[in-house]
Amino acid sequence: MTRGLVIGKFLPPHKGHLALIEFAAKKCDELIVSMSDAESDVIDPSLRLIWLKEITKQWKNVRVESLNDDFDQPDLQFAIRTKVWSDVVTKAYGKIDKLFFIRRLR
Repeated sequence: MTRGLVIGKFLPPHKGHLALIEFAAKKCDELIVSMSDAESDVIDPSLRLIWLKEITKQWKNVRVESLNDDFDQPDLQFAIRTKVWSDVVTKAYGKIDKLFFIRRLR
């Protein structure tokens, strides 16, 4: 069984997010869409979660979850920050085989 993970803030969900989710859903037996949320988000997390669940319900192997993004420590070295993130995600979702994300260009 292949488990995948799509991560994002989805502020708001857009066609690029949907294309990524559709692509990832085809590559996995189970796909978790993890919506990061924080108090400072400009769109209420509960509303975004409802939107994501509604627009992904067509894919039966997709599960939408929310993960509070309160664990990042920007002052840490990248390798340490990555380890912290990995530990949090593993604790929340278990073993993940494939990771999918949209890289924001600046």
